[in-house]
Amino acid sequence: MLLLNTITIAHIRSLTPSELDDLAKESVRLQKDAKAATDANKSSFPAVGKVLCGLEERLNKLKAQVLIASNTSLASYFESITTKKPNNHAMSCAVAFGAYVRTGLVPEAQFDKNPCSNLELAASIATSCGGSVVNEYVKAAAAELLDRSKNSPGNLRALLLKVKPKESMDVLKALEKSNEIIDDGHIEALLAAVDAWFTTDASKELDAEKRKKVFTLLNACTDKVGTFEEQSAWVRENAAKAATAAKAAAKAAKPITVITEPGPVETAPVETAPVEAPVAESEPETALAETTEEEPQLEEQAA
Repeated sequence: MLLLNTITIAHIRSLTPSELDDLAKESVRLQKDAKAATDANKSSFPAVGKVLCGLEERLNKLKAQVLIASNTSLASYFESITTKKPNNHAMSCAVAFGAYVRTGLVPEAQFDKNPCSNLELAASIATSCGGSVVNEYVKAAAAELLDRSKNSPGNLRALLLKVKPKESMDVLKALEKSNEIIDDGHIEALLAAVDAWFTTDASKELDAEKRKKVFTLLNACTDKVGTFEEQSAWVRENAAKAATAAKAAAKAAKPITVITEPGPVETAPVETAPVEAPVAESEPETALAETTEEEPQLEEQAA
């Protein structure tokens, strides 16, 4: 298969007219085969966009040589070759290639590494700026394509809103959209979106009067859902689920006691008083001597 995500514009330019026609036809076949695989289909758009750029360059040469009508569009020229209209996503990628790669703002290798969504957003920014490559927003979009961070999609959308502010939806259009969502069976998704919206900062900007109206409407809706008995049972069921979830959360948050092996115990030195040696008692020598001297005198008296 010739059509690959890594195909270069240099290779496309080197093809003969018949080879380029075959590549364009092959791109249509690839899109047909990829309908069952959305990811593969999306990944093909940047490569198909470069094929469209190659056809555009050839178309411009034919116009310069007055070999084709000067008002022939790229879409109609593509359709005359393939019998199919070009994919809108691929056309956006072609615009991105022309605005950022051909002008030198973004290398082709970086273009290939960007997801289709980034390229389409960048294309919309360039179109909204009239194709000017010196516009500050186009340059900022080019920087995002070079960066390719996880924040790039959000940053590109923010840039697009600055150059092409979103038109506010009127009440009738909003009601029409809401009815379409409900009729298609997505009322739960609609209410979930409303619930999620009340966690955003935008919900805090509602004034007191509007908050009261929203509360009244939501309360009126709640009263119409189910019977009193059903609502009571649902409240008890939700309360039980909440209690179970709270117990599980408390159990998960319980601190874990870490047992460590005790280290050597250090004790402070105990000071002891010096022990004095006992003094030996001496016998009364004088008394003993006197007793020994008196014994002969007693014997003499007795004689």
